Amino acid sequence: MAVNIAYYISSHGLGHLIRSLALVRFLMSRRITDFPDDQVDYSCFRKHNAREFNITVILNNPEHKSIIGQDPLLSGIRVEYREFDLDIETGPAFFIDIEATVNNFRDFIHKADNMIDSEKKYIRDNRYDLVITDIGFIPCAASQLAGIPSYILGNFTWEEVFYDYFQKGHNVYKSDIIYLLDCYNMADIYFQLPLALKNRLNARLKPVGFITRRALDMGRKIKKSLPGGPDTLWVFDSVDLQGLFGIKLDKCLMEDNIRFIVWDRFKKRQEGENTMYISESDFAFEEAVAGCDIVFGKPGYNLLSQCIIFNKKALLADRLDFVETETIISESKRYINTGIIEKPSPEYFLSGDFSRDLKSLALQKKGVRLKPPLFGELDVYSVLCMEFE
Repeated sequence: MAVNIAYYISSHGLGHLIRSLALVRFLMSRRITDFPDDQVDYSCFRKHNAREFNITVILNNPEHKSIIGQDPLLSGIRVEYREFDLDIETGPAFFIDIEATVNNFRDFIHKADNMIDSEKKYIRDNRYDLVITDIGFIPCAASQLAGIPSYILGNFTWEEVFYDYFQKGHNVYKSDIIYLLDCYNMADIYFQLPLALKNRLNARLKPVGFITRRALDMGRKIKKSLPGGPDTLWVFDSVDLQGLFGIKLDKCLMEDNIRFIVWDRFKKRQEGENTMYISESDFAFEEAVAGCDIVFGKPGYNLLSQCIIFNKKALLADRLDFVETETIISESKRYINTGIIEKPSPEYFLSGDFSRDLKSLALQKKGVRLKPPLFGELDVYSVLCMEFE
């Protein structure tokens, strides 16, 4: 018998989409690709009858639908757009606009009850057997009211973010935080990813391995296409510094033989001699990570999980005033060589400091690292088998 799943994916970031779709792909095919079979324990398939999953992906960001459409392994999957989540409001470059984020949170909480009622009706009308959500609290509450189980899969929740803002005196109402916590506590299972914050949820906790799309080519194709000699240091710039700040980095970095790969999803280009721009039609995001020497970017879960899987050094610009940052940075250091830019600014990137930090990180020897738990998809699948047998 097939299990009908509603998979809610928030609009918080591309990383949420990528790791959610990685799990969706796995549940549809029950196969982990890109790694030799002898590295994967498929014993859970022998212990349980293999389940068939009918999955509907529910997006809070309609722009993400085009990315799903470019994935041949998700061809024909049902995709819907429904409003069910809020988002972090960003300030200039690497800063979080706390005031705007808190105001957005207050407005959203006032609409939450009506949204929960709407999702409860939607879940019942479509006869779903299970709800999975990344950080959305609306689906947790709606599914319990609809009388079906719900699972969370993520490394933080909104309750943790706004509790931190409350503790720092940013005028967040404690009653609203308790409302969030109550909704999350309606979930049946919380699949906690590595690099996760400590949580206060009552949901049954299931630690799982890294879940993200893997590079089908392991970066080999992109490496062959890169110009320059063996001494060229290729840096994957995951935020597009030149487009972000409107600056050109050629002059300060060309002399140090440093070049950039920029995954240019939104086509916001600042042409430069030292930059190779690629798009999703050229190479997937994770191929760029696998094909570079160093990754530069913000400390997001998905970017760091890919760095860990491909054993890449990472130079991270601190995302100021965001609760997730400190935990992810400290945990990532256990797995890979990690450098930190504490006060990112245009002046820093245009100075010799940026070049110095990149070269210093490149020269660091890779030490003994923790072996990452790669196959989190299998952990989730085994739980689904046991729950729905």
